[in-house]
Amino acid sequence: MDLILQAFSDAVMLAGLYTLMAVGLSLGFGVVRIINFAQGEMIMLGVYGAFWLFTLVGVAP
Repeated sequence: MDLILQAFSDAVMLAGLYTLMAVGLSLGFGVVRIINFAQGEMIMLGVYGAFWLFTLVGVAP
């Protein structure tokens, strides 16, 4: 049962990340009419920051 809850929790968090990425791209393109290619870089910096916080400090994402 714990494995099912963990898988569901992971799926919800990943879906939330994908949703935030899509909303950011659509808002940026809707306002400026230019695709912001640097958004992927900013997302990866945030992911690496969360990874290092989890690895070094033990803060759970």
